[in-house]
Amino acid sequence: MNVKTFILFIILLSSINSSSQDINANYKVRVIPIELLSKDASLSKIGYGTSITSEYKINNYLRDTIVFTVNNAVRDFGPSNLKIIAKNLSSLKTERLDYKYDGYNLYVFLKADIGSCFYLSLQYTYIGTSFMSVPESNRRNIVIFGGDESFEHFTQMFFLPKKIILHNETLRLYNDTNLKAFSTLSEIKRNTKYIEYKFHEKDAINNLSVILIDSNIYHSVVKFINKRKYFFYIRNQNLTIFENNIKKITSKLKILDEYQFSKSDFHIIEFDWRNKKNVKGRTYSDIMLIDISFLSKHYSSFIHEYLHSILNIKYKNTSRNGFYLINESLIEYLAQYIYYHDSISKFNSYFKSKENGCEKDSVKLFNLKSNTAATFSSVYNCGPIYFYKMAKSIGFHQFFNIAITFFIQNKEKSFDTLISSLKKKKVDDEIIDKFMNSVK
Repeated sequence: MNVKTFILFIILLSSINSSSQDINANYKVRVIPIELLSKDASLSKIGYGTSITSEYKINNYLRDTIVFTVNNAVRDFGPSNLKIIAKNLSSLKTERLDYKYDGYNLYVFLKADIGSCFYLSLQYTYIGTSFMSVPESNRRNIVIFGGDESFEHFTQMFFLPKKIILHNETLRLYNDTNLKAFSTLSEIKRNTKYIEYKFHEKDAINNLSVILIDSNIYHSVVKFINKRKYFFYIRNQNLTIFENNIKKITSKLKILDEYQFSKSDFHIIEFDWRNKKNVKGRTYSDIMLIDISFLSKHYSSFIHEYLHSILNIKYKNTSRNGFYLINESLIEYLAQYIYYHDSISKFNSYFKSKENGCEKDSVKLFNLKSNTAATFSSVYNCGPIYFYKMAKSIGFHQFFNIAITFFIQNKEKSFDTLISSLKKKKVDDEIIDKFMNSVK
């Protein structure tokens, strides 16, 4: 597909002559139905495009050129629709600037009469999926900025490493469609025309930044679970499925009523989220995205994501030893216990069936640095078995209480803090040592 569009993932190079200089960046993004941006029928599956303005406030810049680098994912497209404007901070005189693009870098040529202190505005449209996506089966239902495959590209546009002297200030999202917006960013202003978000360093660890759903298709349903308010967003055609199954799920979760969790509101959005044979779900701050099957048959998968939300699991420092063992394998074990806790015989049978397929598993979860399709079975099928065996020695409900309390009380949910929690609860050293030897 030959799409002549352009997007800048702005990373300032060494053009700035003072490492102490601060450059403030603000972004304006307008979501536009694809048919209003292009007549190319092959683009219809993308669903939406964007019109983007990146604005930079620059002080005491004495050179005649500013250089930007362009993200690898879009280098081949070329800046066919780019407009660059400079405005003097004092006189407010504006000038349209010339530029050169060599396939890797964008060279912006400044004019003398704009001075050394000015606003630089880069305006362009973007049609593609490098930092936003519209799942094909949900073309008019949902738009995601960041998240999974597009997250890396999104962060390269809106977040930058500390060593770069560029400060992201705000993201202003214009939305002329029927799409309702949610975000993990901090909202600072909302009116009928746009929503404005403030960037904070903590936002950079979230894999999702903005999600939009079609308000004509989604219906909002409020449920109280474990003394916390949940807003479910269900597509109209799935409302009956939701109502027929949500009571089965909430009845399983009553085991958590005795624990104290955050009372903040939480949003759960269903859509068709599948990758080949696997259905998917993910929690981002106070937003949960799930495949509809989590509410119709894959109840333990819903419970898994629910635990991620109430236990405040954050995907930070994922390369440290034991991260996936604690934040995925242990969570999966707890989800299965919650699902089967009223029938321990079925619980035992479930893990017995998993053991047979994990006898030859060679992945050492303690050392795992990334979780991919190749390690899926090790993390979600085999990893929970280690906790099952330890819990069987301790007592299933006693271990459940230790584990839930560990997640609630520890800001750093690491392998070492789990071991410390087990020792504080007087778990036999032999049991702990056997567990540690099995996972390392």
